[in-house]
Amino acid sequence: MPEPVDHPGNDPTFASAFRNLTAAARCGRMLAERDAPVGALLDEYLALRARFENSPEELAQLDLACITALEAFVESRAQQAGRDPVTGLPGRAAFEKALVEEITRAHRYDRFFSLALIDLDDFKTVNDRFGHQAGDLLLGETARALRAGLRESDRIFRYGGDEFAVLSPETRAEDLAFALARVAGRGGGAAGFSCGIAGFPDEADTAGELVKLVDERLYANKRKRNETE
Repeated sequence: MPEPVDHPGNDPTFASAFRNLTAAARCGRMLAERDAPVGALLDEYLALRARFENSPEELAQLDLACITALEAFVESRAQQAGRDPVTGLPGRAAFEKALVEEITRAHRYDRFFSLALIDLDDFKTVNDRFGHQAGDLLLGETARALRAGLRESDRIFRYGGDEFAVLSPETRAEDLAFALARVAGRGGGAAGFSCGIAGFPDEADTAGELVKLVDERLYANKRKRNETE
């Protein structure tokens, strides 16, 4: 059975996602990230199984999708165990794995995505003046602002130090820039932040080239902000 293309920005239930293994996996990850019980997935699976019990082809697809979703759920829970304690976000290793997965998906389905690196402005000043506890509070507030202001399908990571990374599927660079500007405008961290953003595959078509381009743009933007202050 051919798999339909996953749609951008959807927030699927297993019932709406099971015919597409990519969407089924995303559903499993989403439930794990929301700390939902695995029973929420299994309840939908059992209800669908009863509905399609007279259709062997549908049952086969359903069973495969359930296994895929459960594997993604378990993997996501395992990743959560190693989350950054300050922000609650997955860290650098999880980002590098997710970037490869996103590139693989984009190649397979002829899709696109954007990557942003975010660096907090004046973070060192906050730490020096008010101590590391204040810096940790700022990091936590920024993580919450990003989670609240971006889509469920956007994946946010603590990249290191005072830097965050955002992987935004099915999103052009200019649209991600707009979304992050909106987060900053709503108070996404008391110190504000600078961004570097680029799109795959329009501007770079390997992981190394994409990260390098985004990093260069981030620090160009920081220099520009410093010059205007």
